[in-house]
Amino acid sequence: MKVSYGLSTIRLTQTEQEFWFDVCDALKVVDLLETNQFSAQRVILKKKSGRKVADLRRGGLYLIPDCPYDVKLPVPAESADFFSGYYFKYTPKVGDVVFDVGAYCGEMTLSMAHKVGPTGRVISFEPDPDNFRWLQENVERAGLKNVTLIPRGLWNETTVLRFAVDANVGSHVSLTHQFKATREIEVPVVSFEEACRLAGAVPNFVKMDIEGAEVEAIQGAKEFIRAHDIRFAIASYHQRDGGKTCAILEPLFRELGYQAETGYAAHLTTWASKR
Repeated sequence: MKVSYGLSTIRLTQTEQEFWFDVCDALKVVDLLETNQFSAQRVILKKKSGRKVADLRRGGLYLIPDCPYDVKLPVPAESADFFSGYYFKYTPKVGDVVFDVGAYCGEMTLSMAHKVGPTGRVISFEPDPDNFRWLQENVERAGLKNVTLIPRGLWNETTVLRFAVDANVGSHVSLTHQFKATREIEVPVVSFEEACRLAGAVPNFVKMDIEGAEVEAIQGAKEFIRAHDIRFAIASYHQRDGGKTCAILEPLFRELGYQAETGYAAHLTTWASKR
């Protein structure tokens, strides 16, 4: 992989393919190359001057597996196949109601919207205003009518929290991380029970990736979750109290009468259901 730097663009060249990145993403690009995590699998390439080029500067297009939609992302996509992790135990069916909690720019939102079809519903929660704008754009570009977008995060109660915004590490509730972020804002958050009220439904399936706040989101709705039959797939590789959140989530779900299991090393995920 050859790397060349211009005033505004970083170019990675591989055989007859070129990948263009904004210089603002230099640290991310270096990290991808050093950890060997750059993957061209999902990148959409277009012919330019006889070469196949992927222009990933502030809005690169990426494919979504087994889905007719593509998605625009503001920074290079992670190489891990998180789709397979979330769907490992259960794949949403036509007519399902599903939640995308921590929707980011909409990769899982678009994937699930395709799977549940026009008779199903996807309700997506994303508190970061910048991510929410990308999410809106992607849903509108796909022409989806079965998606509801809610600019809220999930927590153990309905309130307003300090929210750390950092493009390199992922946006998150400030209370769940120790490092100093690029900037902080205030965002509205709701309990899981309140999220269901806003959606007007209890979901069949919940995908959740909220940078460590999954612990509070589940703890704050224990009796509500105990009373319902919901399938969860939660990104649980986040660090809390010296360990990964899966170590907290598994016993928590079992206490609520759910079966719980963690796996899929490429994107550690905790699955929970009553059957």
